[in-house]
Amino acid sequence: RIDKEKDAQVGEYDEAATEEDGGSFVDRAVSLKVHSQDVEEWARLFSDNLSLSRELRHDIALAGWLHDIGKADPRFQRWLNGGAEVSPARLGVPLAKSGAGQSDRRQRAAARARANYPLGYRHELLSLNMLERHEQLLKQANDRELVMHLVASHHGYCRPEAPAYDQSDDLHIEYTHVHTRRDAVQFVGNTRHRLARLDAGVSDRFRHLIRKYGWWGLAWYEAILRLADHRASEFPSDEQEATS
Repeated sequence: RIDKEKDAQVGEYDEAATEEDGGSFVDRAVSLKVHSQDVEEWARLFSDNLSLSRELRHDIALAGWLHDIGKADPRFQRWLNGGAEVSPARLGVPLAKSGAGQSDRRQRAAARARANYPLGYRHELLSLNMLERHEQLLKQANDRELVMHLVASHHGYCRPEAPAYDQSDDLHIEYTHVHTRRDAVQFVGNTRHRLARLDAGVSDRFRHLIRKYGWWGLAWYEAILRLADHRASEFPSDEQEATS
């Protein structure tokens, strides 16, 4: 028997599985802190159930916690808040998911234009740029190249090339990534990171990891993180639960 109610609920989250940013617009606002921890926990759960090595479980979960730090871009935050200038400051915490109800593509496009967030710009590449600058955090990874690749590829790009985009804005980004059970981490980045250049290391990293893990092995680890992101988007934790 087809459960129409369940089927309708799944349909609401179809865009969470796409390569674009439509999955960031859902029915309720979710902070970047909560979503990051949710993805980390889902990634750890999947990795545990698959009996991956301790090192791989750690690195995939770490990538889950870091994958969306590029959403701290103030232009992206304005976009999540309907393009309004004042809303992010009033909210007080960076968002990963919008509760502005912009379910219509035209509404999202209008909000993006108001927020001055460039069409085609990729938040996951800004995440990578911010991560590359934090040597101390990368030392926590067993395979730093894998963690960086998983962060960069969690929407399907960077396999092997990063999408080309000529970013004219050179904005300095500062973001403190907070976690309930570990110390906060301060990240910095620049929106004009030039990671689409052939000498930026993105495609070389992909080829290195293919040689190390194989075509199917690397795709498997990517799929674990992407599925964790989808499930966390479908079933976000309450803010109060995430701080307990």
